[in-house]
Amino acid sequence: MKKGRVGRKLGGFKRKGAPLRKKRSQRRLRGLKRKVAAKRPKVKSISKLLKEADALFSKIVRSRNVDKEGNCTCYTCGHRAPLKRVQCGHLISRWYKIVRHDFDNARVQCWVCNIYKKGDSINFRRKLIAEIGKERVEAAEEKCSQKFKLTREYLLDLIERLKV
Repeated sequence: MKKGRVGRKLGGFKRKGAPLRKKRSQRRLRGLKRKVAAKRPKVKSISKLLKEADALFSKIVRSRNVDKEGNCTCYTCGHRAPLKRVQCGHLISRWYKIVRHDFDNARVQCWVCNIYKKGDSINFRRKLIAEIGKERVEAAEEKCSQKFKLTREYLLDLIERLKV
């Protein structure tokens, strides 16, 4: 017979008072958690604020290029698709937070160009230079070398500006 299995062979040992005490303590903890949660104000995390800002920014970029029928034209290939089927493509990766919400860096793209062709950056850059000029494109590219840290205040301000 293995050590520690003696009681199990006979049906196990049951203590009648232990589960009741455990339930009482759990009820007390639940009540305390509710009181603490009620006192603490709800503050959105930076990641949730960033997600909200991205959604608003994408919606603005995509809605700028909508025709009367509700379709958008891909910036790089010219494919027409409904507003919900197109994406907000970036010339410079969204990894660089300083240009993530820059309107000079973002245009409407179909999913093929944005995902499959990884943004089709050669055509994107060529068309962007023709549209806004080489100086503004290079200025956006130079911003990437600057250090920038996202803060809660910056994101809250950005969300307010995008909602207007």
